[in-house]
Amino acid sequence: MKTKLTFSLLCLFLFCCGQITNAQCDYYYWFNDTKICLDKYNKMRYILVDNEEDTFTVREKLEQLGYTVSNFKTFSFTGNPYPGLTKDTYWAIVESNNPEDTITLNIDEISYEGPSFLYLNHFLLGLSHTFSVRLHYFTDFKLLDSMAKKHGITILGNASFPFSTLFSLSCSKMSTGNAMEMANLFHESQLFMWSQPDFMDFGMLSISNISKIHNYSAYPNPASDYIKINNAEVLDLQHSIVRIFDISGKQVLSQNHENEIDVSMLHSGLYILKIYKDGKLLISEKFVKF
Repeated sequence: MKTKLTFSLLCLFLFCCGQITNAQCDYYYWFNDTKICLDKYNKMRYILVDNEEDTFTVREKLEQLGYTVSNFKTFSFTGNPYPGLTKDTYWAIVESNNPEDTITLNIDEISYEGPSFLYLNHFLLGLSHTFSVRLHYFTDFKLLDSMAKKHGITILGNASFPFSTLFSLSCSKMSTGNAMEMANLFHESQLFMWSQPDFMDFGMLSISNISKIHNYSAYPNPASDYIKINNAEVLDLQHSIVRIFDISGKQVLSQNHENEIDVSMLHSGLYILKIYKDGKLLISEKFVKF
């Protein structure tokens, strides 16, 4: 980086901008016990459909309303699934073509809608239907299960050993709130180590670019020491740059791409890995550091 800021100076800057603060704000999430404030972005929404055959009906209805819809992609939980929960679901991004319009959806086949937010009035984040909760001990699962049932939340499953205290949960229209609201609820209960929403990092992409994102993934995920890129051989990553950001937007690592990316020095939590080449973003992936 051309300019290096210490963490304290960066936090002071963000505090002055009203983005990282423990003060009151309408939209926020928690990261390292710090409240991260966001601004709602009304022109784009994340939607989830339970059945693949319904994706065609949903697309037709949305396009009749004048909205642009990205290609539907399959959501599959990749950890240890909760008993009986192996069904894929399908997500897409809806964007309004009218700059004065606020997206309002009332379509029965849509099982969940997630708003989008601006971070620092610059970075576009889409809220998915899932959030992560890390337990203090595996015996705390009873607390997790009870709280999930109370608020209409589905436990998708957990990560493999030694990360088995990390659980993924899913919201729907029947839940008490969206994934960010529920992550905040679980975190603020102080019953768990931490809880964070799963954002989709759109960066500064338009919906036409979102549809073209390739199916690459970071693994192992969660990671403790290093991560690799699945299907990386398809891309020519020579002379590419790796950058990792925490979910407060702070860049925590920048280096030339290597086959194994050392993440052992990172604190536990959610991160976004981005790989650039010739100034273009090639890969943007979320991963959990345990």
